[in-house]
Amino acid sequence: MRKAIMLAGVIAGMCSLCVCGCHEKKVEKGITPPPAVGGEKMLWSTHKERPAWLQTPPRTEGEYYLFVGQSEKFAIEKGAKDAAYRDAIKQAGISINTSAASSFQKLLANHNVESQIIDRTTVSREFEEQLSKALIKKAMVKQYYEEQRQNKSGQDYWIAFALLEVPMSSIDEVYKNVAEQTKESLMKDYETAKDKKAKEQLKSAMDAFDEANERGFNPAEKNWANVQRLNLPQRHEDTKND
Repeated sequence: MRKAIMLAGVIAGMCSLCVCGCHEKKVEKGITPPPAVGGEKMLWSTHKERPAWLQTPPRTEGEYYLFVGQSEKFAIEKGAKDAAYRDAIKQAGISINTSAASSFQKLLANHNVESQIIDRTTVSREFEEQLSKALIKKAMVKQYYEEQRQNKSGQDYWIAFALLEVPMSSIDEVYKNVAEQTKESLMKDYETAKDKKAKEQLKSAMDAFDEANERGFNPAEKNWANVQRLNLPQRHEDTKND
């Protein structure tokens, strides 16, 4: 998990270079906001009502995985939007990497591969590296939701949320690439191994990654990690909108 979080930080740093290139699309119906408390006032928001996707965990929709990112408070709108995008990329990185690692582990266990036969850290690191590139290249913001608010001290600030979509095909490609590369590495060890048991274990490991390559990154198997609950300030009933 620690490695997944470190990966997400690296991805978030890289993705700050391409925030402006993300596309936006209109999405589903919104939800009615609760009454305001705490002395804060809404000055402006992008939507009359908060989108329903703010209340949903990472999920699939059509041919995409969807993740939500949230900014902290910023003095300017752009800072909030950029931060929301980076956080969405971070959530995607953690969730997908953890799910893939779990999938590889299950396959190896199903094939009775002992832990000393294959360096799981190497497999995980390779997946992380390829995943970071895929997210930066393929992930897009489907929609932003923004609020400009004023706290009880009279200071204005912005918060933003980003709904990120990641093509399933891009993650499936990374998963299969790593499975194939790992199998090729194991084949080299198999060809030079002298011990009978070692050869049997290496063959079992190759079979496991063969199966991974055939099956791909199956959405039905995912068990997203870090299913976050967003920190949503309550809206003011006198919200102003475009």
